[in-house]
Amino acid sequence: RHSTCALFSQAFPLGVALTPECLIDSVAGALDLAASMEQENDLDTYLDSFPPDPRQALDDPWHLVRLAMGSFAGETWRATQSFDGFEKVAKLRPLVQGRTWWDQYQETQSFDNFKSALPFRPNSTVGDVHLLLFGEAEAVTNITHWEEVIALVQAFVGFKTICLEPLPIDDWAPLRKSADGRAQRGAHFLLSHLAGCSDVRVVCTLAVTGVDLYPPRTFDFITGMTDTKNRIGVFSTARYFGDKRQNNKDERLAIDMDLKRLLSVCLVKVLVRECLKLCGFRECLLVECLMNPFPGSKPEAINQLPLELCPICMRKLLFMTQVDAMDRIARLGPILETWFPEEAKRFSDRLLGPGFPTIDISTRQDRGQTQCGLLTIRT
Repeated sequence: RHSTCALFSQAFPLGVALTPECLIDSVAGALDLAASMEQENDLDTYLDSFPPDPRQALDDPWHLVRLAMGSFAGETWRATQSFDGFEKVAKLRPLVQGRTWWDQYQETQSFDNFKSALPFRPNSTVGDVHLLLFGEAEAVTNITHWEEVIALVQAFVGFKTICLEPLPIDDWAPLRKSADGRAQRGAHFLLSHLAGCSDVRVVCTLAVTGVDLYPPRTFDFITGMTDTKNRIGVFSTARYFGDKRQNNKDERLAIDMDLKRLLSVCLVKVLVRECLKLCGFRECLLVECLMNPFPGSKPEAINQLPLELCPICMRKLLFMTQVDAMDRIARLGPILETWFPEEAKRFSDRLLGPGFPTIDISTRQDRGQTQCGLLTIRT
């Protein structure tokens, strides 16, 4: 009797209007199904296949991840296969003491909420990300692998990344001295100047400078400032690895090659993260991801975050860029291999389930994608 009631309740949820004839036929069918399954000892297995108690599901983090990813109804086979078995590759964030998974889910932006927050519709912009240097270009290019940074940002984000001509900094950005004696420019002045020079039709415009920045109030210095309304941002490299660079009297001189690589890795993660934030992404608290909360106080702490998106944020990016998921995974692995070997390994593992996509990477180049053969990253 209890088995029959369970089968019947699964077939007809509360609130469904049934006619007497339909009710009689449904009860008879449920009785016959229960009797046959009891004879075959399959009834318990069948009942266990139904979704768990909703109250128990709130304690299952992977269930909440799937919930935040949204429905895949109507998606292509390649799109669904690219997320198949993500639990084997993705890694959950540690649960904060005194909090539940449901609490962290509520602070995570779901795919459906992202579609409402996206400041533009897919394919409605020019489809470019503009990067440029503020002030002396050598202040950035001498301490980073700037060309490789541009290529990696383009490959990861999926939009074509264009490097514009450097913009000089004049008296419209007043100078001041910081508490530790550094020459600084007002970040809000640079941001206002950038707003007048940027193209509103592009995805976003990001500027990098080697000059130390100060905000309008409160803090002695900042490493960056953004304007979400105009989708622009200004970021400084002056405070990265300050302990290792304090002996360099002239920032325009080439620095240690290992430090140059580390600073380039930081810059890639910062530009990708801020580009996604300007496009409506919010912090993710369920799975380890580039969009996790910032892990420290020093700017170089960005290196503790992986150059990788969780399944929730990955679906947001694919919706925004309209790029094929499996093509993107196949291209990113070889490009990230030199500077980001752990992430590249996980991208390769993601391809083992659905199989390698049927594309010719050497000859095909979609919008916003970098051909593997065109990129050589120095170590």
